[in-house]
Amino acid sequence: MGSPGAGRRRAIVAAFSVGWVLIAGGTAGAVVAVGRGHSSDGSGKSALAQAAALSPSSSDSASGGGASPSTTPSPTMTSSSSSAPPAPPSSPTPSSTVTGKVSNGVHTGDLRFFLLPVPSDGSAVGAPDGDTLTAANVAAFYSNSSEALKALQQLDFKGGATRTYQTGDAKYHVDVRLLHFASAENARAWAAGDKPMASWKAFSVPGYPDEKAYDIPLDASLGEARLRAVGFRGDVFFEIDVFGQPPVDHAVLIDRVRKQIARLDSGK
Repeated sequence: MGSPGAGRRRAIVAAFSVGWVLIAGGTAGAVVAVGRGHSSDGSGKSALAQAAALSPSSSDSASGGGASPSTTPSPTMTSSSSSAPPAPPSSPTPSSTVTGKVSNGVHTGDLRFFLLPVPSDGSAVGAPDGDTLTAANVAAFYSNSSEALKALQQLDFKGGATRTYQTGDAKYHVDVRLLHFASAENARAWAAGDKPMASWKAFSVPGYPDEKAYDIPLDASLGEARLRAVGFRGDVFFEIDVFGQPPVDHAVLIDRVRKQIARLDSGK
């Protein structure tokens, strides 16, 4: 079975402008601006990198993409019979051994611990605990990987984590990605420079004015739409994408943003 993430990793055209190197992204669809600028707090400090407009990326939705796992029909229920052999006991689900801690916005331990958990009725796509991302892994999502790698190094990128799961109703695939930086300032710089494409429609996440959320139109070639939210908590930048048939319910993304923020803030 192909991973839905595989379809999202095609590179988009790299662009360049004077003083900035724009790197068009694959999985995240991001365009990263690498250069010197001023921090958002007006202190005049050099901003080592800014994340800019995220292009719509391809994906295999729960109901559309060719690489997406099809929904498995439930087994047919049959009446019990005295002659039927007893059902074998179910095997216990292995407990995760991934651990992490957060204190004053500083995250330690395994970054996968802070990924938005898979809901009880959802199903993980890939490793249940999620996957780790090295700087090279993240850079490979971009068409100009060498410049992307340089930007990550300048921002003191410490590591990343990602998880994909399908919702219990099989309507949506949810992708979560965390990028861990050496400081909250660097995570803020990455988040502050993240700019939408002109066709994206911004909407708010109630209670979280600093987080950005977008409704991204249907990609006719893929037959799916996307909601996307980005933000940062302490030294970690987060991105959540919800893929599915339009219209994608904003409440699905908003609920997951709130839970991801709570996880990053408290570790719970």
